[in-house]
Amino acid sequence: MSAGLVLVYVFVISVLSGALVFLWLKQQQIAQREAFQSLAARRGWALTVTEQKLGKPAILRLTSRSGTGWHAETRLDAGDQNGQARILATEFYAAYPQWPDGSLVLTLATQDEGDRGSQDLSEPDLVKRVSQFIPDGIVAQLQSFVAPSGLTVRATVDPLFRFDLPEIAKTTTSWQPQRRGTDGQPVILIGAEGFRVRLGHGMRRADEMEKFIDFALEIIRVM
Repeated sequence: MSAGLVLVYVFVISVLSGALVFLWLKQQQIAQREAFQSLAARRGWALTVTEQKLGKPAILRLTSRSGTGWHAETRLDAGDQNGQARILATEFYAAYPQWPDGSLVLTLATQDEGDRGSQDLSEPDLVKRVSQFIPDGIVAQLQSFVAPSGLTVRATVDPLFRFDLPEIAKTTTSWQPQRRGTDGQPVILIGAEGFRVRLGHGMRRADEMEKFIDFALEIIRVM
């Protein structure tokens, strides 16, 4: 077999392999979209997907149709060199509950090694995460307060008489991280603008997104 023919075979195989990978990724994307559509229909939620364009990330959003108004979203960027979308973050927003008199930030306390692989957020990590929620001036006012086991509490004023921290701790410590390290930890904020929960990673699967939303709704219920 001549060297030229070998090169042709290699080229054809490369093209076919690339096409198969593209088709597989497309099928995965379609299956994921259908799973989110099924989730929205089953739970009575609204699903909207904003495609990426002009450098803006794609956004997949689920919104309540009744009861307490909220929405949860996952944002995706253009993709990495392998062609797969990289999810930037997952967030839950609700107008209520709110705390007009202060700001409260809750994170999980350090877990023992081997116990769900979670770590406590360092101060720089926390500031970076919450600065997307609240102004730097308020972040600088956050103080640490005594908290139930498994929970870290930072607030601008003492939250003890405003929130049921033991009940909140029971819910937050039940969270099963979907990623190891601090990215898998939820950061919870309650302030004048309402209630938010943020993860440092996103979710490709509808069942994971459903668990995240139910987690946030349960925190609201026990507050």
